[in-house]
Amino acid sequence: NQASDQLVIQYQPMAAGGFDCEGRIIADVDRIIVQRYFLREDDNSSTGERNPLALACDAGHYILGDEEINNFGDAGEIIMKRVDHFRVLLNVSSATGLRYMAIDDYMMETTPRPRVLGVSLGVLARSSQNVGQDQAISQNNQFTVLDQTVGIDDSGNQQGYLRRVVTQDVALRNALGEREGE
Repeated sequence: NQASDQLVIQYQPMAAGGFDCEGRIIADVDRIIVQRYFLREDDNSSTGERNPLALACDAGHYILGDEEINNFGDAGEIIMKRVDHFRVLLNVSSATGLRYMAIDDYMMETTPRPRVLGVSLGVLARSSQNVGQDQAISQNNQFTVLDQTVGIDDSGNQQGYLRRVVTQDVALRNALGEREGE
């Protein structure tokens, strides 16, 4: 009953030889890598399974001064199956100290916006197979994913699946540091 977030990051690799989130090799450090994390329907679902969502990542790259992002805008690669909800909070530094902000709230800030130091990621994951309707395994269908209460109803995803909230905080390294005026 809540819309999921999307997270788009871009970075300049420090060394060649790594991989983007779709598994393509990063051949040189002259390209800026762009990665978008989002939920999409998984085409590989079980019989009778409704709304089989997965966390996916779409990666591309561009060269500084070029407007076109190459290899970007497709369905991406699935990195986690059976995710009912994806939430992102930004950990920002401001005059009042560190705080977490929703992406929409951050975008409404006046410029210069606070510096983003990290992200807090939350997913509502579910089992890949139905475990039945037995009362012994029934769950409350309200889950707290970071700062949101997410409800699961029969129209979105049928009952009978075990669900758990998984969260992770990730610090972002900014090799450029703070620049004057930002």
